[in-house]
Amino acid sequence: MKKFKKAAVAAALVGGFAVQGSAQAFVFDVLQCSPDLATGCAVWDETTPGSGLLEKKAIDGVSVQAALDGPGNIELGTDDGATMGTLSGEGVTLMNVGAAEWSANGNAAALQYVTDAYNYATTLNPLIPSLDGTQLMTIADAFVNTGVWAQVSDPNIVDVNVVGDVVGVTLAGFFDATPVLTALFPALTPLIPDGAQVSEVVKVTYNGVTKLLYGFSAVDSGVASADGRDSYTGNYTVRDVFSAEVPVPATLGLLLIGAAAMRRRFA
Repeated sequence: MKKFKKAAVAAALVGGFAVQGSAQAFVFDVLQCSPDLATGCAVWDETTPGSGLLEKKAIDGVSVQAALDGPGNIELGTDDGATMGTLSGEGVTLMNVGAAEWSANGNAAALQYVTDAYNYATTLNPLIPSLDGTQLMTIADAFVNTGVWAQVSDPNIVDVNVVGDVVGVTLAGFFDATPVLTALFPALTPLIPDGAQVSEVVKVTYNGVTKLLYGFSAVDSGVASADGRDSYTGNYTVRDVFSAEVPVPATLGLLLIGAAAMRRRFA
């Protein structure tokens, strides 16, 4: 397993370029990460060391280093195309998901996320009614058009690791994310119990493959935001396989078709 060290990531983010180190030091080349505290990238770090309370800070050498060495995280923000960077030597890129991507191809990404969130919700309470495709599409449309997408589109990155073709990302979020789920399905609010878990969404590109990663299971992070909102109380580790598709050469494809025809002819 290749583990991407927090300290190394911090050093790269500060300078905006790869930092040379040992073979074990994996760093990010920053591509696009605006330090806008409202919608751009920021870091969350402890108010005082050991307090377990995180506050939002601008990106600079001191805050980035401290956050990633300790229990903090990097927030990518909701700006379209906010990018954490590319892992040197690994080609892993982490990005947020902007409005344009949620609405592309007839709200396809929104529909997938809403459907997965609904399927998870049904595991929490058997009384939650069945929804058909048309109803889920209506909810996906509302997710895009009313701005609910912004609630899950500023992922907070805690950690990244790669095992072969599998990329895993740890996202900081709410340990009890019930308000996120009820924002997605306001009509189901009375039926959704406390303790629901829903992560934010991060776009990952690796091996030429791009996927949106999110999850519905968290562990207690041991920290919380200092604003009383209980942000970052849960860590969600989300992972998927990023296997590059290898096209079959045309000549090989023809040979396979011919072989199949011969088998049919002489069977």
